[in-house]
Amino acid sequence: MKKTLDELDITYLQYANKLPGRPDFFIEPNICIFSDGDFDHANPNVTKANGTKKYLANTVLRKPYKRYPAKIAKDVWAKDQRITKELEQLGYTVLRFWGADINKNLDSCIQKILKEIKKS
Repeated sequence: MKKTLDELDITYLQYANKLPGRPDFFIEPNICIFSDGDFDHANPNVTKANGTKKYLANTVLRKPYKRYPAKIAKDVWAKDQRITKELEQLGYTVLRFWGADINKNLDSCIQKILKEIKKS
């Protein structure tokens, strides 16, 4: 995604540290873009070879380790929703793309970004 945004000469800030959730890309004046990794964010659309969903709500993504609690899919989804809602309440437009979607259909993702840029 970064390479394509650069090729299109779109100015952005990568990893906007001062915004909730630290968006992967921030485009002035108000567009926050998240590239959610399929494993790290437990993409509910990913399926196993037998057709069943790979990540269910209770899927453990990381077991507890020392001072870190377990990482459960439903908790990750709730956190992502909370961050999206918080940003929207602050007046930002939030675009979230799954890693699989970026890899398989980058053009569609970029078109959604360009559409939002035209609106702002």
